[in-house]
Amino acid sequence: MEWSNVFMWLRNECTPAPGHVGGRSGANQESSQTRRPLGAGGISGTPFPSQDPRPRFRRDTARRAPLSRLSRTIPVSHRLGRRPYNTSCWWNVYVDKDLGQRIVGLRQKVVANFRSENWQEVGLLTGQSETIDTYPRLLRSLSWGDEDYSGNVLGVLRTIAESDPRAFHTIEEYVNEHFPGESEYVSAKPAERRITFAPSVFSVPEMSLEPDLAAVMMPLSAEFTSVYRAIGRSCEAAGLRCLRADDIWEESVIVQDIFNLVFRAQIVVVDFTGRNPNVMYETGIAHTLGKHVVPISQSLGDVPFDLTHHRVLKYLGNVEGLQQLEKALAARLRQVSQ
Repeated sequence: MEWSNVFMWLRNECTPAPGHVGGRSGANQESSQTRRPLGAGGISGTPFPSQDPRPRFRRDTARRAPLSRLSRTIPVSHRLGRRPYNTSCWWNVYVDKDLGQRIVGLRQKVVANFRSENWQEVGLLTGQSETIDTYPRLLRSLSWGDEDYSGNVLGVLRTIAESDPRAFHTIEEYVNEHFPGESEYVSAKPAERRITFAPSVFSVPEMSLEPDLAAVMMPLSAEFTSVYRAIGRSCEAAGLRCLRADDIWEESVIVQDIFNLVFRAQIVVVDFTGRNPNVMYETGIAHTLGKHVVPISQSLGDVPFDLTHHRVLKYLGNVEGLQQLEKALAARLRQVSQ
C-alpha cells in the first residue's frame, strides 16, 4: 500500500464529526445528541446517549484535518515515501560531525580486530543480527579478505547509528571492553587471523594510513629518474600521490624513514630492475605490513624466485617503453585502489 493512500485514510478516519466535543464552534457546531448523516444522501441514526462522553468520528471528505497536524507525529522518512533503515523505529538520526567521527573511529577498531564471531555477538547484543547478516558483502568481504571490507564496515555502522543510537552505543561499549588497547589496521586487506608484533630495528610511527599514498621502492641512481617520473604520472592519473625515500627526511636513520613511508602508504610500487638488495629488503617490509605490492621490472630475470608468482609489469627504459609503462601502471593502480 502506498504511504499516500495510508495518510489519506488516516485523515478521513480521524476527522471529528461537527457535533463531538472539541468540534467547530458557532453555526457549524451541532448537538451531541444527534447523529449526523454519513454522507450526502445518508441515513440519520438514533441519538447518542447523553451520558456517553466519547467523541464520535465520521468520514467527511469535505472537512479534513490539516496535514500539519498529522505531520507532527509521522516521521519524515515515511512522509516522503521512504522506509527507514530499521522499520521498528520512528526516526532516523542525523549524522552530525561528532557522530561521524565516532563512526569512523569505531570502524578503524572493528576492521583491526573483528572476526565473524564478533559480528554475531554484536548482533545478538543489539538486536541487529538481521541488519548485519543481510548487509551487502559485509561478512563475505571479511571471510574472503576483500578490499571493500573497510567500506562495508563503515556502511553498516552508519546504518545502525542512524536507525538505533542505543545499539550503536552498545557496539562502542563492546569494542572498548573486548579491545581496550589502541589499535590501527594498516594492511590493505582484512584477514580472519591477525598477529601483533613489535619491530626492533625501527619504531612504529605515530601516524595513520593514507589511502591516497603510493610508496615507490626502486634504485636511487640517476638512470632511474625518468622511470620515477613515469611512475609519478601513473599515480596522478589514478588519483594517488607517490613518494620515494629520498623525497622525505624526517628521521636521522634512513631505514626509519623508509619504514614510515611504507607504513603510511596503501600501495607500494617496487622496481626489481638490477636486483637492488635495498629494494628487496623494503619489499619484505611491505609484504609483512600487508600492503598492495605492485612489482615492475625491465627484466623478469631480476624478479626473485619467491616472487615470480606475482604478476610483474615488464617495461623498456626508452621513451616508448616508459609511455607504455605509464598507461599499464595507471590501470593497475586504479584496480588495486578501489
